[in-house]
Amino acid sequence: MEDGAASTFNPPQSIVAQIRNKALVRILLEYAAGILQAGDRFDLASPPGARRDEELQWALDAGLGPMLYRVANEQGWDALPEGWHAALLSADLTARVRHGCLVAAASDVVATCTELGVRPTLLKGISTSDELYPEGHLRPMGDIDVLIPDGEMYRAVESALVDRGYAPCDGACSHHGQPLLHPSCQVAVELHTDLFPSGSGLDAGNAFSRPRVLWERAASTFHGLPVFRFSPELQVAYIASSWMADLTRLKVQASFVPSMVDAIYLLRAKGDALDWERLSAGLDNPLGRASTFVTVSYLARRGLASVPAYALSLLRRGRSVAGPVQTLGIHAMLDRYLVAGRRWDLPFPPPVPGRYGIRFQFEKRILRRLRGILGRT
Repeated sequence: MEDGAASTFNPPQSIVAQIRNKALVRILLEYAAGILQAGDRFDLASPPGARRDEELQWALDAGLGPMLYRVANEQGWDALPEGWHAALLSADLTARVRHGCLVAAASDVVATCTELGVRPTLLKGISTSDELYPEGHLRPMGDIDVLIPDGEMYRAVESALVDRGYAPCDGACSHHGQPLLHPSCQVAVELHTDLFPSGSGLDAGNAFSRPRVLWERAASTFHGLPVFRFSPELQVAYIASSWMADLTRLKVQASFVPSMVDAIYLLRAKGDALDWERLSAGLDNPLGRASTFVTVSYLARRGLASVPAYALSLLRRGRSVAGPVQTLGIHAMLDRYLVAGRRWDLPFPPPVPGRYGIRFQFEKRILRRLRGILGRT
């Protein structure tokens, strides 16, 4: 199959013999995908030594310590090196406290919106942790992201939060205002007007435009309060595109692993009902289309998600960014660095959609500049 993307999902009945030499993050991804079963037994201490300790630190830096703690409780603590026990217990307790603060702050923001007659849309971790994860604290997050695309409503909410004691911080962007720090929880809240910053390449077309966002929202609740969440179709594209955009800007970091886990849980929970034709038809943004295909095909190829062959075929069509060779290169980069827990140490930036594509770079650097010059004359 083109791009090396698998279309079947056949988890082995027992992975005891296979798991000994797998990267620790890979094991946790398989856990999220439902491949690890309660009866499976394995030895996470293999291979022993410094490399496994490096993988543990990478998992902790990614915020996956609570998930590994949960795995250990289900599989047996004898599967772990004894020196890991205290670190994982600490990570789990810290994450529970932190998540409680995040939920409290998010509830306060949503309640403030409700008082103003505004129904906000939850973004990123505060949405996925509550909707998709078996326990909310398993999904690490640094702040709370909420979308309010209407400018007048946005200003009303921002003003109300400041009146409630939220302190503005540095870090405003074209797609969100200054982060607001909750007065007691010390949690940062970002109020978004758009999903991506202007000039990012992901703001072109209708894929992530305000009309599309408004159309793709579904009424939901957050701890009893009214909110919107994205449809599964837009959620897949948004997770994948945000993830690839972060890799483009900041290279390979452990904190980018949770986005992969988000995609796994989303496809596991809603993949059977996902309208792949509607998802594909809405992806008129080249970077968004490429990012979605690269992400979905990677998870399918590695057996981490069930993706029908026709879905991959739909997403593959019309790509002007990330052809077969580039896709395989990105998959290899994800395997060697993000999943295996290695920091990017090469003298050139990692492959991401569009970075090493001649056509895309020509359009981005030459044609766009020419259009700007012609527009000023």
